[in-house]
Amino acid sequence: MATIDASIRPWLVALGLGGRRPANPQAHARRRQIALAELAARLHEAREYRHLSLAAAALATQIRVEHLTALEAGDLRSLPGRAYTRAFVRTYASYLGLDPDELLGLLPTLPERAPRGFPSMPTSTAPNFLLWGAVAACVILFSCVGWLALQAALQAISPPPSPSVLEAPSPRSAPVVLDAQPPTPSPTPTPPVNLVVRASERLSLTVTIDNAVVFSGTLEAGQSRYWSAQTVRLRTTNAGATEVVYNGQPRPTLGRRGETVEVEWGAAPTRPAGTPGPALFATVTPTPAPPPPAPTGERPR
Repeated sequence: MATIDASIRPWLVALGLGGRRPANPQAHARRRQIALAELAARLHEAREYRHLSLAAAALATQIRVEHLTALEAGDLRSLPGRAYTRAFVRTYASYLGLDPDELLGLLPTLPERAPRGFPSMPTSTAPNFLLWGAVAACVILFSCVGWLALQAALQAISPPPSPSVLEAPSPRSAPVVLDAQPPTPSPTPTPPVNLVVRASERLSLTVTIDNAVVFSGTLEAGQSRYWSAQTVRLRTTNAGATEVVYNGQPRPTLGRRGETVEVEWGAAPTRPAGTPGPALFATVTPTPAPPPPAPTGERPR
């Protein structure tokens, strides 16, 4: 009989018909309440002993005031869950100078749940390849459609080139220029007249520039004057003593000593480029000598 009982005892235990009698659930719940009350009382007494407020403890431990209040009241329903509650008990006990492991031993087993105000995470973290594949296919499809629509819009905006532009010109044909006119020759610029007059003896001099007398007076020996214009006319009473340097080049003597001479330097009339002939001219007008005196009829002795 004992052998039979030993052989069937596992089956009876599996079916819940044999084995040890289950513990009294009311006694177990009572022990949990006592342990939780002791935990709450020790935390509250330690804080009161150190004359600390809940606000100061919350600031030091970075735990919210309502969570500290729930720990000291033994209100586990107001706490965010097992992991957070154990972390709060360990941090708060260390801050108050208590043994964290001893107080964690008084904490009853709590169900694991997400803290209040935090969304619960999905249980499966495996990537959904079907969803990502569908999203990628949609992106590629919309990209292709958009590119085709853009190409069609560009073709509709730009008109096709005319046939005349596409035709290649004949290599034998030469470009025809209508209303071609020969270029108008530009007039040759006339250099100005740069004139330096120096007196080697005393002389009277009159200088006229553009039909206006700019100098009329006497030059002593060694004196000189300078003028620059398009036309310079001078009149000297002593041609042999008048030295002239025209455009940097010394000129020959204007005449004899004591002779009155009028000379003009200037530009020739404007003429097209390439026309031969001098660009400058000088006119020398000697003053005729006075006539000899008429004979009086007396014979020389």
